[in-house]
Amino acid sequence: MYPDYPDSHPRPVPPQLTIPGVSGPGPADPGNSGNGNGHWAPNFWLLLLSVVVQTIARIQLWVAWQLEWAYSTAFSILCFFTRRASRARFEPESTAVVVMGAGEGLGRMLALKLATAGYTVFACLPHDIPTPVGHRTTSSISPLLYVWHSRKAQSSDTIEGTIVPLVFDPSAPEECERAKDTIRAYCTQHDVTLRTLLVPPMEMTPPRTHELIGANSANVSPGLSPVTSTFGLTTVGVAMSGVGMSAGGGALWKPTKRTLQPTTQLLQTSQTTMHDAMSKSIFQPLGLVQALAGMLHEARSQVLFISGCDESSFRPSQGVSALCDAARERTAETLQAELSPLGIQVSHVVVGPLQSRAVQTANPEYSGSVGWRRILAFISLLWAIDEQTCFKLVKSAIEARYPRLSYHFGIDVLAQDIALAYFPANFLDLARRAIPNTA
Repeated sequence: MYPDYPDSHPRPVPPQLTIPGVSGPGPADPGNSGNGNGHWAPNFWLLLLSVVVQTIARIQLWVAWQLEWAYSTAFSILCFFTRRASRARFEPESTAVVVMGAGEGLGRMLALKLATAGYTVFACLPHDIPTPVGHRTTSSISPLLYVWHSRKAQSSDTIEGTIVPLVFDPSAPEECERAKDTIRAYCTQHDVTLRTLLVPPMEMTPPRTHELIGANSANVSPGLSPVTSTFGLTTVGVAMSGVGMSAGGGALWKPTKRTLQPTTQLLQTSQTTMHDAMSKSIFQPLGLVQALAGMLHEARSQVLFISGCDESSFRPSQGVSALCDAARERTAETLQAELSPLGIQVSHVVVGPLQSRAVQTANPEYSGSVGWRRILAFISLLWAIDEQTCFKLVKSAIEARYPRLSYHFGIDVLAQDIALAYFPANFLDLARRAIPNTA
């Protein structure tokens, strides 16, 4: 993954979302409002629909939280009367969390927010990553620590949490053992207890940005081969602009249009890509669980898998994503059956489409999404989950006194569960075929 340096705060949903099929600048454009030439009409309806979408999104989030609260309360009451053992209460300042894949995407967001909330976060980061001009030896440490120190500097309150980067290969048992020794030594020295191993979904595509090389990068002559080989991508009609220099002094390489698209169908995906995806989703987390089993048993800790987080409800996980999601769910169930006698709780969190991904896909400037894919992503904004809500759900699962085996959050996730439970399989197959394949 090439690093991008995001803002120190979560990106808000832009109020000037452009609706597919409606041309012209967004409503925030001061040069296109009521000038007598009839240009105000598209902007007016665009603004109105944007307000409606955001209103419905807030309502569905409120409904989803009420359903989650009611279910959790009923579950806790039932556990209390059946005398199920509860977890001891703990303060974030005395709690450590291991976050896998903390160098990118949802893993980085959760690591930053948990540290801001006061937790000690062990951020698991990969080894050297191939780039067009060699290997980047800093892995994902630089962007993660850049954002973390920016947040601490801008915060008016004292942040008690911290981020401890761990650069190792989870697929190597000896490196997992060294990581375990580091975690144990740090917890002993700083008097914190390991409570949770967090396994977020892997990133299937490169960062969705027009700048494949960061503004602060020293790489000046990028090529396509390392990108396509790393992520298993196909290139169609590549048209490149020249290499320029950004304001930050780094090289800037921008494709004239987004031409890198992930191959989602299993028959179109290379075995290398499938093996890498399954390794990151299943085998590497299992290797780390094996190494940390002793510490997790001592503190009666938990392992938390996270799935979902797509860009659209209408593009359900296909190909490798479907394979990984199904495997993670079964892995969580199997681990729960094997580890519960040891006092280790294993849970699986499934959330709806992420708002940030849906916004990016629905944006016409992101030319990797065309036609139906953009329209369906825009419709998914009605019930998409923002990053703050995803974090609150994960945090509530970490702090729950009676952890559940599964957490299904979101109106669309609930609708899919009902559909799978009560609708015939052939009806669901017809419904899926009605959605165009836009991969």
